[in-house]
Amino acid sequence: MENKTNNEQSNEKVVDEAKELLKARHFKEALKLFESAIKNDSGNVEVWQGKAESEVMCLKYVEALESCRKAANLDPEKASIWFLKSFAHGVLGQYQEALDSCTSGLELDPSNNMVWCTRGQYLYALGRLEESLESFGKALEMDPNNPYFNEVSKKVQRWLQRDNQNPEWTSKVLSFLQKNGHQDAIAEYK
Repeated sequence: MENKTNNEQSNEKVVDEAKELLKARHFKEALKLFESAIKNDSGNVEVWQGKAESEVMCLKYVEALESCRKAANLDPEKASIWFLKSFAHGVLGQYQEALDSCTSGLELDPSNNMVWCTRGQYLYALGRLEESLESFGKALEMDPNNPYFNEVSKKVQRWLQRDNQNPEWTSKVLSFLQKNGHQDAIAEYK
């Protein structure tokens, strides 16, 4: 029994080291350690998630999706796994799958403003413009001074300029910009 405890402790050290490598942006080395840890404990959700994060950073998105699937099977209530899975799908251009994973994660943790913004981007990519605006609005509402969200507002402005042939869409975007305090964008449009 003591030997198993030593093995578990050894594996925990490997996982801790892998997490530190991941933080230090040594993604390939972290990935190797997470893979090693999985050989010793394939039922550890943190190890599968760490492996998926490392795979994403190594641009191994298909592999990351498989690691996310295994992590989600172990703990389907962990929102961060769904967000990571959403990102990998999005990078692969699988926007509906990305949206589905993003939505699953937001159902578990609706407080992540960055994911609301990402959800808006996936909805826009799917041509669901009104829902897209709602998601962007939620992100801006949660963090109105976030420079990234302000950049998204500029992107919305470009959409408005491009899609100005549709009066209903134009009205909705103008309303969105006004609601979120972007008078400069409205003035530039008019």
